[in-house]
Amino acid sequence: MYSSIRIRGFRGLEDFRMEGLGRVNLLVGANNCGKTSILECVQLLSSATPSVLSDIAFRRGEWHALPDGEQHPTYALELSHLFADRNMAGEVILAASHCAPQSTARQPACDELRLCVRNSRNGGATGDHHPFADSDLRQGAESRLLQARCSAANDDFDVPLTVDGSMLTCSPLVVSPSHGARFFDGNGMTATDVARLLGDVVLTENEELVTCALRILEPRIERVAAVVCASGVGAVDRPRGPYVREGPAGIFVKLRDVQERMPIGSTGEGMWRMLGLALMLAKAKGGFLLVDEIGAGLHYAVMENMWRLVCEQAAALSVQVFATTHSRDCYESLAAVVKADAAPTEAVTIQRIEQHRKQAVAISGDAIVVAAERGLEVR
Repeated sequence: MYSSIRIRGFRGLEDFRMEGLGRVNLLVGANNCGKTSILECVQLLSSATPSVLSDIAFRRGEWHALPDGEQHPTYALELSHLFADRNMAGEVILAASHCAPQSTARQPACDELRLCVRNSRNGGATGDHHPFADSDLRQGAESRLLQARCSAANDDFDVPLTVDGSMLTCSPLVVSPSHGARFFDGNGMTATDVARLLGDVVLTENEELVTCALRILEPRIERVAAVVCASGVGAVDRPRGPYVREGPAGIFVKLRDVQERMPIGSTGEGMWRMLGLALMLAKAKGGFLLVDEIGAGLHYAVMENMWRLVCEQAAALSVQVFATTHSRDCYESLAAVVKADAAPTEAVTIQRIEQHRKQAVAISGDAIVVAAERGLEVR
């Protein structure tokens, strides 16, 4: 679990530090102050794999499709956006310190990750241990390399780039990488994502976690499931492009005293968001959960129960949570959970991010409660 994070040269964060981190950390601040960028830094640092770069680029829309790729489409990921001032001659340095051993993590946590672009002297040979080493994708892309150096053993990688500094891949990721960190963004999840994650939790101890999360919004829910239609087409195999967001087709809930199953889309956007949050929390065991706009789609009356679920399950599953919000209701609900002793005061922090300020303002424990009771603005 990270106790502090240092960021240099990533997007608009030229030199930034965040300290005094707890198990659950809520990032607040104005638009364009870097909250989502901080989540991406945690994702990169904790995962230390080139597949995360694909996840970040597709989520941001920092890509373009190459022509003549109808049969086997190829996408160019525009990595220049990751560097301060889009200057790829610079270097990204991410570093973190730990407040507890990572004995339950899926892999050793990375203390420092450095990203830089270098000219290739040997034709860009990198082996085929990463998903972008396909020879067809590397044609004409041998003159530059993205080099990543991680403090964790065996986590270094070199990725071949095009002349303009783009990274090529044949398809977007369907779900965030299973190692390191899980990223849940403001657009929610596709039906394909949800169906696959539901398949992982069905008939396990985590199925009840997911059901309890949905009962926060609808107490009559007994179960949720992905259903394949009679035609054989269901949520699992529905086609999808990187720029298409599916609706919740194929996902159903069963309500107590209601005979027919109900499409989850009929229960509202908040239910879909809560389902995605619970699934990601269950899959983040021993790692990190990153949530952009955690209160989106949720009424203020249910946010306190949402935070109680997140705090309790984060502790039970050894997950460190980083979330962002613009909502005053969201952080006041978190304060109510802290005041009710549903989470240890040292386990929860609010981190206020201000543009051009080099360090986040950390608010924790009783200070969170005092700020909420006095109506103090912490956003």
